[in-house]
Amino acid sequence: MQTWIKKGIILISAAALALVGLSPARAESTPSLTFQQFLASDGYKDLMETSAASAKYISTQSGLRMTMVNSTVSTPDGMSSSGSTVVEATKTKLKLTTTTEGISSTSWIIDGFAYYPAITKLMNGEMPLGIEKRIPDVNSKYLKTATIPDFMGTMTPEKIFSETDSGIMDSLNPVGEIMSWFTFSEVTKTADVENPEKITYEFKMALTFLGMTQSLTEGVVFNGDYISELNISSDSNFGQTMSISAVIEVVNDLVIQEPDMATVITDETITRISKQMAAEGKLTSKASAIVKKATTLAKQAKTALASKHLVSAATALKTKVTKITGGVKLTTTYQSVAGSLCIRIVKAKAVTKNC
Repeated sequence: MQTWIKKGIILISAAALALVGLSPARAESTPSLTFQQFLASDGYKDLMETSAASAKYISTQSGLRMTMVNSTVSTPDGMSSSGSTVVEATKTKLKLTTTTEGISSTSWIIDGFAYYPAITKLMNGEMPLGIEKRIPDVNSKYLKTATIPDFMGTMTPEKIFSETDSGIMDSLNPVGEIMSWFTFSEVTKTADVENPEKITYEFKMALTFLGMTQSLTEGVVFNGDYISELNISSDSNFGQTMSISAVIEVVNDLVIQEPDMATVITDETITRISKQMAAEGKLTSKASAIVKKATTLAKQAKTALASKHLVSAATALKTKVTKITGGVKLTTTYQSVAGSLCIRIVKAKAVTKNC
């Protein structure tokens, strides 16, 4: 359940490594445990047991909401950014809403299918250029696909409610080489005075390299049943601070609003249109040759270019066409999908378009 939030630790750690060497260090104490010593510490093991108990509890619930707020401030250049992410999940559905600088985007997983803005696939270069002209109002369309996109891959209902997702730090293990650059503190454990079952765990990790310091503090709040809060903050002596705070709620009567199915297009539709465009591309040179030949025939006859010249040109070039009003139509296939180009004469000029 915590995997999604744990990514923030890696992002902040990567930022620390990328920015070392930008300004002189200032004296401050740093944690002393190596990564391996940290993993072997009693405090970390206690945190893992609590995390496992949290995951076990969550796995028996039917609804969950996670609200994350993140911000970055860079003092040297005066730049800042902020955003939020809300994840709502039941055992079969998930809704993900991200907001960055006031612009929101929503995606879903419903019964194993992902629904996300079609424009995302276009911007990622996963659809051919020009396909947006074939899909009316593509900016408001959602793509339905059985392939869960990478940005939602760690947030499927199965993973959120999985009893085995029990490690706050397990996402760091695959990048142990990076973690060897950091030192860690012991994990502190503090009980709430008014509510002893509410326990806060906290630890710090720090990087000192070439006169640079970067520190990250993580706090985890266990409310007696499950981890209800997670806070990550990062500070550096080169003027950049980052923070991620998350509130986790069990909402067993949660009802997830689904997308308007009238705005949904399928992965199959995208594939079909892409193949149709590929077929049309195969016809481009033939269409150009017909137009060129037809223009020559019209000049030889000293008449304005007309559809009859297109027919004669196609015959001369031994290219199969179908007569249509005002012109001709060429058709071929690509991977069993047909695509066509229509050449029409408009005001004595040839106009070629897909049709």
